[in-house]
Amino acid sequence: MTTPHRDLDASVLPEPDVDDREATVLMRVRRILHTHPILGPLAVLVLAIIAFSLVNNRFLAPANLALVLQQVTVIATIALGQTLIVLTAGIDLAAGAITVLCSVLMARSAVDLGLPGWAALVVGLVLGTAMGVLNGVLVTGIALPPFIVTLGTLSIFFSLTAVVSHSETVRGADMPALLTATGGTALRLGGFILTWGSLIMLGLVGLFAYLLSSTAWGRHVYATGTIGRPPAWPVSGPAGCCCRCTWPPGRSTPSAAGC
Repeated sequence: MTTPHRDLDASVLPEPDVDDREATVLMRVRRILHTHPILGPLAVLVLAIIAFSLVNNRFLAPANLALVLQQVTVIATIALGQTLIVLTAGIDLAAGAITVLCSVLMARSAVDLGLPGWAALVVGLVLGTAMGVLNGVLVTGIALPPFIVTLGTLSIFFSLTAVVSHSETVRGADMPALLTATGGTALRLGGFILTWGSLIMLGLVGLFAYLLSSTAWGRHVYATGTIGRPPAWPVSGPAGCCCRCTWPPGRSTPSAAGC
């Protein structure tokens, strides 16, 4: 015995309630943000710009935007190196301490030892990279937690800064012109002034974006952070090589920021 077929009128079908619709919209937004993770920070940045521009009508003035870019330069340069560490499922709390120590070492080596500006820059970059190698060996070679390692080196590097600087300020007028050249004007467009430091930072952003998105090394960095590992496992093989390779350049950028 067969049941007669009855056409269902669309008007009698139950309509989804408001909660189901909201859940569907949230799921779509979550899927979009997961597919394009850059949209989240970009949305926050756009909202912040709109809010500040509404509070003060001079926020979008070229001179103010140039000042904001100059103030962001050091933090953005440090963040480039921190990005490599975070992508490999690590963390570095000593980035700021390395920046301060490298800047003091460059200034003191130029003023007290009489080194030329280029030699002082080399000293800062080499020592900053060596600090990254130290952290990398402790994290990837001995398998110590990066939080504990960098928390310890944070205190060490800050203490060394006080010892090297003698808690005294080195005036820019006493340093070679090369060490203060990053604050000079590279490009002027009306009221907007682009300094050499900001220009170098933008160049580093482009370089890191290319390396992470268009090279095999960048794909290895992403893969290492995606796979993850228990903290008690020593990092070896390709993953260990990748982790060890990210710590030195990751700490070279704070030393460059110290310039």
